[in-house]
Amino acid sequence: MEENKKEYEKAIAYIRSLIIKRKITIGSRIPSERKIAETLSISRNSTREALKRLENMGLIDSQQGRGNYLSGNITQSFSNAIEMMLILHQTDAADICQFRRCIEKTVYDLAYKKREENKYLFKMAKLLELFPTADLERQIKIDEEIHYLLVRATRNTLLIAMMDSISAVYRQWVGTVLRHASPDIMKQLHNAHITIYKSLMRGNPEEGIQAIDQHYDIIDHMSLTIHA
Repeated sequence: MEENKKEYEKAIAYIRSLIIKRKITIGSRIPSERKIAETLSISRNSTREALKRLENMGLIDSQQGRGNYLSGNITQSFSNAIEMMLILHQTDAADICQFRRCIEKTVYDLAYKKREENKYLFKMAKLLELFPTADLERQIKIDEEIHYLLVRATRNTLLIAMMDSISAVYRQWVGTVLRHASPDIMKQLHNAHITIYKSLMRGNPEEGIQAIDQHYDIIDHMSLTIHA
């Protein structure tokens, strides 16, 4: 058992070395199970175990009949882990919302520091113009896109990956919440978005942080009302 463990770890280390040396990049085909086993003088079962673990981590994409490809889809792996925590009651929607609120304040702070000539903030302004005349489903989508653009305005790949992972789970829940929202509630959320955007442009970060809290306070209140 211990020997087998060492063998599959050897295969994982080998694939990692190929990535570090840039012999394979995202989208590239990973050497076959047989090739890895022969190169490392290990069993194919151990190689298969290594590839399965990397697939579960979101690092590779296994395509039947075509082989394994480097995908780097770590975000999906993290989302799956959060979903499993929800299923096992190890966390809940309130925890996720609280976590997202805290992280989004960090996102805002970094986006503020990088606000000059930021194409994502320009796109945010366009969405804000569309919101008032959109129907409810489109407004929910615009809400999602605004937060999507805000995190990309940080230009920080780790923050983007983290927020995307949380959002994949969070949006399922918040979409249900917002479908119960009145036009007045949606207007309040829109005003919070406007304040976030304008505070970035005017150089008033305190106002922006307050608007983020206002936004999540509305979501929290709506959630409690729905589940009361």
